[in-house]
Amino acid sequence: MVDIVSSGVAPAILLLSIGEFSPWFIPGAFALIAGGVLRLSYFNVFGLADESSYLGLPIDHNVILVALVFLLEGVLGRTTFAMVLYVAIVMIAALSVMPFRMPKAGGRWYYVFAVYVVSLTAVYGWRLWSDMP
Repeated sequence: MVDIVSSGVAPAILLLSIGEFSPWFIPGAFALIAGGVLRLSYFNVFGLADESSYLGLPIDHNVILVALVFLLEGVLGRTTFAMVLYVAIVMIAALSVMPFRMPKAGGRWYYVFAVYVVSLTAVYGWRLWSDMP
C-alpha cells in the first residue's frame, strides 16, 4: 500500500497539480497509477524474474526518476515543463509494465543512490535558499 501511494499516487497528484488539474493531465496520472498497480500485482504473484533482477521497472524507481525530471523545472517554462513531466510519467508507466529485466539494486548501488539523494537534496535546498527574500 505504501509503495502505490508514495510512488504512484503522489507523483500522479504532482503531475495533476503542475498541470493545474486540467483534464488533459488525467490520462497521464491514471497511466502512472494503473502501471504501478499492475507492476505491484505482478510482483506480488510472481516475485523477481530471477534472483538478481526484476521484470520491468520497479515502482520504487518512479520517485527517483520524477525527482530527476524536476531539475528541469527552473530551466523550462511552466507549460513546457508540464509537458516534459507528462511525457516522463507516461514513459515511466510504460516501463513499469514492459517485460525487460532490471537488475536488483544492491552492493555499490546503495552508495550511488545515497550520493544521488544527497546531491538532489543539496540542489533543491540551494534552490529554496536562493528563492528566499
